[in-house]
Amino acid sequence: MLVKNQGNQPDHREEMHQIEKEMFLFESPRNNRMLAALPAEDYKRLRSYFEHVRMSPGQFIHEAATPVTYVYFPTSAIVAPLYEVKNGASVQLAIVGSEGFTGISSLLGGGSSPGIVVQAPGYGYRIKEKILKMEFERQGFLQQLALHFVQALMTQMAQNAVCNRHHNVEKQLCRFLLMSLDRSSGRELQMTHEQIAIMLGVRRESVTQAALKLQTAGAIRYSRGHITVFEREELKKSVCECYSVVNKEYERLLWTRRTHRSAVHGPWGGTKGRQRERTMVRKLWRAPDCSAGNQISPSPDFGSS
Repeated sequence: MLVKNQGNQPDHREEMHQIEKEMFLFESPRNNRMLAALPAEDYKRLRSYFEHVRMSPGQFIHEAATPVTYVYFPTSAIVAPLYEVKNGASVQLAIVGSEGFTGISSLLGGGSSPGIVVQAPGYGYRIKEKILKMEFERQGFLQQLALHFVQALMTQMAQNAVCNRHHNVEKQLCRFLLMSLDRSSGRELQMTHEQIAIMLGVRRESVTQAALKLQTAGAIRYSRGHITVFEREELKKSVCECYSVVNKEYERLLWTRRTHRSAVHGPWGGTKGRQRERTMVRKLWRAPDCSAGNQISPSPDFGSS
């Protein structure tokens, strides 16, 4: 129930707080596939260092050309590295969701990272870079997983570059929507045509035209920065081969490897649980963002998990 503030305007903070509480109850670092795949002993060493965070659209969790202090493991959010040039233009060559993590260059000795922006809202966990690097340098299972993820991500970036150069915008849009759905808990995506245009390196008007075609075909519905996918199979009919090329590499390197049950089913308890998860994420997207500026902090009243 909404409460009134002094200006007699609806105050959504109470509702947002309740939504975050319910989401938090079902959150675990193991909802990230990388962390879910860690042996119990390795995971136990790191568990107490993870901090639960909410990520909002457009927030930068890494600033470009600055030292990496935290590594992020998304659980329901989707993030993307952002590459910019002097004239202000920018492009995003890949997306990362619950299958991976950020701050790769730091683990490999690079120190800094490109800017990382939140593409779709949700949650995740962060850990101090120096702590994760110590675990990485043990040359155990985490290092093996991280290197496999790097290889998969490189494939995604290379194939996306090929796709953006040789395929039309409609095929590119289908690829992007399918890849985003693979990293989402439902069929709704919160993103604008401008965000998608940056991701694909095309004009916003081109994205609008392609989205209109898909909407006319009944595959999607677009409204106020939200895209709802009704016919996934329709997108698959229109998508180029780049989608399957990338997926096969992820399956070979990551998704067919040993994973914890929560990485596939989550702690939501089967179909009913997944339906509840989708409902909670949908509410979170529709409620106003109560965070201040670009600062990402632990959920209120929960502290570090």
